[in-house]
Amino acid sequence: MRADYIKHFIKGNIPINRFHKMIIVIFGLIITEIFLAICFPILRLANIVLLESQILILTFLPIIKNIKKNNIKSKVDNCNGDFVKLEDGYVRYKITGKESDPVIILINGFPMPFEIWERNTDDLAKSNYRVLQFDFWGFGFSDYPKYKVNVDLYCGQIRQLIQKFNFKEPINIIAFSIGCTIATEFVNKSTDLRFGKFVFIGPVVKSINISPFNWPVIGEYLTSLFIEKAMKNILKGNFFENNDLASFRSAFFEQLKFKQFNKVWLSFYRNIFTKATFESYKKFSCLGYPVYIISGKEDRIVPLHDSLLLHRELKWPLTVVKDGGHSVQYECYQYANSIIKNFLAEVNDIR
Repeated sequence: MRADYIKHFIKGNIPINRFHKMIIVIFGLIITEIFLAICFPILRLANIVLLESQILILTFLPIIKNIKKNNIKSKVDNCNGDFVKLEDGYVRYKITGKESDPVIILINGFPMPFEIWERNTDDLAKSNYRVLQFDFWGFGFSDYPKYKVNVDLYCGQIRQLIQKFNFKEPINIIAFSIGCTIATEFVNKSTDLRFGKFVFIGPVVKSINISPFNWPVIGEYLTSLFIEKAMKNILKGNFFENNDLASFRSAFFEQLKFKQFNKVWLSFYRNIFTKATFESYKKFSCLGYPVYIISGKEDRIVPLHDSLLLHRELKWPLTVVKDGGHSVQYECYQYANSIIKNFLAEVNDIR
C-alpha cells in the first residue's frame, strides 16, 4: 500500500491488461479530438459528438466492469468456516482448539480474509490454545458494514465476538499489519477487559499518504477501474518468494466477486491507514501488557523502520525474519509459530 499504484502504472512498472489498454486508447482519442477541434473548426461538430460518446463510455465503464459481481449471500455455501450473527450482520469465523484453553484472537491486515492465518491456527491449537479467526466487516465472507468504516466499527466487531463466544480472560491477541493499529485502539478503549500477551506482525506505525484515492469521486472512479491490479500488487508485495500460495490466492481474490467490496476496500484505505500513529502504540504500552514484534527483513509493504521504532522507543522485543516478507506468519510459518509459542509460554506477570 505504501507504493503509489498510479505512479507505477504511469511509469510503466505495472503490466497493463486489455481493459487498461482500452482506457488509454479512449483518453488518447479524446486528447486528439480536442486538438483537432481547436485547429480545424470544420471538424468541431463531429468531434463534439465523438467526445460526448467517449465521455459516456468512461462514465459507465465502472458499472460495466462490476455488473457480474455477486451478492455475498449467494456465495456462503462455497467458503471455509462458520457464520455468527452479530448486531450488524453475519461474520465469518473459525474457532480451533478446546473451549477450556486460553484464547487467542487473530486480527487480520488489509485486505486479508482470515485464511492469512491458515498455517498458524492448528499449530497454536495443538499447543493448548483456543484460536479465533474472523473476517472484518466487508472482507472475506463477512457482511458489508451498515455504518462508516473506521477503527470504532472494527473495535466494536471484536468486542461483540468476545461477548458472543463468552471468551474467558485474559485474552491474547496476535495482530498483523494495520490490524496492529486496530488491536491497540481496541485495547485502549476496552479498560473493562483483561488481556494477556500481544504479538504484532509487520505493524503499521505511521499514517500513509493515499492520494489520489482520498480525493472524492476520483478515488471511487480509480478504485472501480484499477482494484484488480491493486489487489495483485498487494498480494505480490506481501510475500518475498510468492511460492505455494494457491490456497490463499483463491480466498484473497474471491472477495473481488462481491458487489460492495470496492466501497469497503476504499473506505478502509481512507479511514484506517490514515489513523496509524506511534501515539496509539505509546498509549497502549502504558498499560504494561507483554508485547513481541515479528517482522520480515524483506517486507515490501511496511518498512522495517516501523518495527525498529517500536523496538527502540517502547523496548518491545523484536525478531527480524531473514527470508520473510510482510506476511511472515504465512510465508515462514514454522519459524513464526515457534516464536509465538515460546513467547506465549513464558511466565509473566499478566494483568
